[in-house]
Amino acid sequence: MNHFFSVEGPLMRALCDLTILVALNLLTILCSIPIVTAGAAFTALHYEVMKMVEGKGHPVRDYFKQFKENLKNSTPVWGVFLAVSIFVYIDYKIFAPADGNSVAPMLVPVYILILICAMIFVWIFPLMARIENSFGARFKNALLLAIGHLPRTLVMVVIYVVSTFVLTQDMRLLPIAFVLGISLPTYFCVLIYQSVMKQLIGRMQGEEENDKEL
Repeated sequence: MNHFFSVEGPLMRALCDLTILVALNLLTILCSIPIVTAGAAFTALHYEVMKMVEGKGHPVRDYFKQFKENLKNSTPVWGVFLAVSIFVYIDYKIFAPADGNSVAPMLVPVYILILICAMIFVWIFPLMARIENSFGARFKNALLLAIGHLPRTLVMVVIYVVSTFVLTQDMRLLPIAFVLGISLPTYFCVLIYQSVMKQLIGRMQGEEENDKEL
């Protein structure tokens, strides 16, 4: 029991992690205010949460460093998701049934597009946080991971969708969304994809060493 409440005990570690997640959530919101920089903010969030889970680095102190380093690469990727969001919104406004109770056949491709984008979304920012790649390769690799690890992908999509839906249904939940609405779902997703990322990074490091030897 004494160990449970000690400085190195699970309770204190959990409180420390929760404090870090709150700080990272606030930093992510702050860095996403211009909207166009949200991609870099989200990439930095994934990087720091991964480091937190691994017990390495200083997640809060290093956040701005990661944000600046990822600003150039993450912004075009984020721009693609913004463009798709606008396209989906316009299509929905045009083709959505007036009664709101039925599904228009013209919206089926839109729903499929949303699902595909969501599947890519949950992988592409973790990839950018840890691996250097070209613009096209980022989307290609994210899609391959999404399909290759479909159960993990769907669970991560559900985590983000459900948390967003729940936290936006009641104004009284907005304070929770403000302090943990982004970082907490990301934390759970990191726990899901961390082993896959470790294998991928290890494989790429092995390939780089082989290339050096050649």
